[in-house]
Amino acid sequence: LRTNALAAHELARRLLPLLRRAPAARIVNLSSTVASLAEQLRPGSTYYGVTTLAYNASKTLLNAITVQWA
Repeated sequence: LRTNALAAHELARRLLPLLRRAPAARIVNLSSTVASLAEQLRPGSTYYGVTTLAYNASKTLLNAITVQWA
């Protein structure tokens, strides 16, 4: 969680003053299909039944943080 989600959150928080001054500021985070909960539940998906709990949890948290920052 610390690397995939919390570090991205902390970096965005610290850069926020600069981002607010920029004319076209963007925060871009990279997630992955491996972390897709929908893909893990869809029969026929490459990732159906794949269990990578810590990775999925951290990328899901990153997605939630990205939505909150938006």
